[in-house]
This record gives sequence, C-alpha cells and structure tokens, in this order.
Amino acid sequence: MPYIARNNKENVSQHQKKKYPQLKISTMTKGYATVVNQVVTAMLESVSLNSLLHSLTISLKEQLNLDNCLILLNNKLVTKTATKFTSACQSEEADQTLNYGLYLVKHYQDVLKAKQTVFLANPQEIAATGLEIDSEYHIWKSVIIVPIVDDQGYWGVIVLCYLYEQIKPDEIELNYLNILTNHCLLAMQKHQLLVEKTRVETINEKIVGGLDYTFHECRQPLSAILGLAKMLTEEIYGTLNPKQLEYIKAIMSSGDHLLCLTNDFLDLSKIDAEKEILSLERVLIEEVCQASQAMIYPALTSKNLSLHLEIESGISFCVADPMRLKQILVNLLSNAVKYTEEGSITLSVSQDKHNFLFRIIDTGIGISAENQQKLFQPFVQISNSHNRKQKGTGLGLVLSLKLAKLHGGDLTLESVENQGSCFTLSLPKLQKDLTSR
Repeated sequence: MPYIARNNKENVSQHQKKKYPQLKISTMTKGYATVVNQVVTAMLESVSLNSLLHSLTISLKEQLNLDNCLILLNNKLVTKTATKFTSACQSEEADQTLNYGLYLVKHYQDVLKAKQTVFLANPQEIAATGLEIDSEYHIWKSVIIVPIVDDQGYWGVIVLCYLYEQIKPDEIELNYLNILTNHCLLAMQKHQLLVEKTRVETINEKIVGGLDYTFHECRQPLSAILGLAKMLTEEIYGTLNPKQLEYIKAIMSSGDHLLCLTNDFLDLSKIDAEKEILSLERVLIEEVCQASQAMIYPALTSKNLSLHLEIESGISFCVADPMRLKQILVNLLSNAVKYTEEGSITLSVSQDKHNFLFRIIDTGIGISAENQQKLFQPFVQISNSHNRKQKGTGLGLVLSLKLAKLHGGDLTLESVENQGSCFTLSLPKLQKDLTSR
C-alpha cells in the first residue's frame, strides 16, 4: 500500500539511512536548497507565473536527478495562465508524462485535497494504481505527489518521479517540499492579485473614460443653458413675474453646481492621467488671497459671518500656478462658509523654513476624528444632518489635495467636532521649474 503523509511534522516518518548510488541525502538537501533559492529569486524579480513554474520543473529534475517533474494546476483557481508544466523536452515524452501525472492525481484527488502527500515507494505500488508506464521513455521507480492547498481550496500538485526506489521520504525532504509548495502558493496568489488588479484597472479606465467623455460633452450645453438663464434674469426680452424669476434663479443655482461638478471631474481626470501642466510664476500672495475671498462674498451675505485676511509680515510672493492656487483657496473657503453657521472665517498666511502656509480657519461644525479618515476621497461626504442640507460631491477637497501635491506641497486638516476646522495648504518656497511642472 502507498505511504500517505500529512503536510505537517507530526505525521512525517524518518527516512531510513539508505544511501542510493544515484543520489545521496546531502546532495538531495543541497539540490532542494538550490531550487528554493531560485524560486525566491524569481518571485523577487517578479518573473511571470508561467516562467517560474516551467523553470521550477526543470530545476527540480536537474537538482534532484529525477526522471520527470510535473506541476499541475487547478484552472478554476489559477486564471490567465497555463495549467500544466513538465520537465520533459520531447513533445511525445511530455504528452505521456502529463497523461501519467494526470492519471495519478485523479486517482488520489480526495487524498490530495485533504492536504496529504502521496508516496509510491516502488514500481509495484505505481502499477497497483492501474497505471501502465512506457519504459522506453520513463524510468519511474518511485513517485511523490505533493498538494498545493490552502484555506481557499486545492490549487494543484507537484509530482516528483524518481529514478530509484525509496522506503519513505525523510523529514528534511518533506519540509523542503512543503517550502516549495508554499512558495508556489504565494506565487499563484500574487499572480491572482495581479490579474484582479489588472481587471479592476481596466474596468476603472473604461468607466472613467466614459464619464470623462460624458462630462466633457455636458459642459458646452450646460454653459449655454446658464447663459440663457442669465439673460432671462436680466429681463432683456421682457419682464418676468416674481415666480418666474424664482424658478430661473433655481435653474441657475443648480446649473452652476452641475457645471462645477463637471469641471472638477475633468480636472481630476486630467491630473490622474498626468496631463495637467502647471504654469508656475511669481504670484503676489495678498492679491490671490483677496481675489479668492471676493469669490465667496455672495455666499456670506445670508450668514452672520465675518471674513478675515491675515498675512505675516515679510511675505510678498510665492511661486505657483495662479489659477490653480486660487482654485484651491476658493474650494477651501467655500467649504468653510458651507459648514459654518456663525462666527468667523480666517485666511492666514505664514511661513516656515521651507514652505508658505495658507490656513483656512473656521468656527463651524468641525469634523470628528473618525470622519476625518473619510476626507480627501472622491464622491465621499460625511454623513450628518448638516451635510444633507448641502450640495456637494466630495470632489473639491480631492482636487485641492491633488493640485497641492502637483505643486510639491500638501493639504492637511486639524479639526475638533463642534469647535471648528483648520485646513493648511503648504507650498514650497522654491520650485524646481519656474515655468511648468
């Protein structure tokens, strides 16, 4: 009867100290160690799974002086790769080797799926399975079949076909075999992750590409709608009654929001595609701050808020893309107005050794530590009663962060719930390229 050993130390029997003329124990151990090192090196070098497993069969055959070596994979678990690997060189021999290996694996599939190693010690035990081997191409005196199994399922097997009979594999050999199967398992799991990553990236590219095209096509008619609505509010073509004027203003408000969303999404897509080029120049800090504050004055009129600008003495210019710097500041100031019902909003500018620091400080609702983890993610809004009253998509902060990083800077947050928030935009004092980046 064939010897069956579990893949753990408790069920491993000791090898009898018989020295085979074809392969001594020390040579075998050295061979296994060489193969393991080759596998680890291949994994570190990110060699493809097909190449790794193909070279593994050849290395095992050469280092252990085998007649043949096979690796058979479960194609239900391992996708987008070959499922059969053999060390045989001639096509006829390779076909026969695969057929023999598949026969034995099928014969012992329940045992192998139960994480047990199959050991056939001599030709008689091999023949007892019903397998008839062609001696012209094969000299199989003993066979070890090691399963590649984990909690996810049965990934495949490694089949080692020896040129000599054996009593039982020793603990060292089984340990090396377990190491090899574990490395094969890691390589297959890595391969699966890469396959899934590629699949998700492809889907995302198609989605983003479709949305990019849609938003781009929406921008022109949206601008036209807003232009016509503005003409109606100016009553160029006739007087509007109060109800009509109210509806037109609602159209303009919703249209402005949708146009902002469209522009933010297109800007994000451009940055992610690494197509955004900054036009860096010397920017007068006081001027860009005042222009940014002027953009939010209309939103302040309906709230009891005061707006302040504080610039540290000695600060005059910074190097930035003026349009993008203003876009960041307006985004942050608009958020501050949106989430502050009373008190003040302050835009302060200071500096440290390496950076200019633009701080937008408000006395609004603040953000809890838990919710701060959700910020700077696209289309994510913090869930609270105040947010449900506000329009927003979560794109403004994401875009501001990406623009800050494009400048070589950063955007950070300090906040205490129910006390207020402070967003800090840091921009480096020196830019490597003063014209574009």
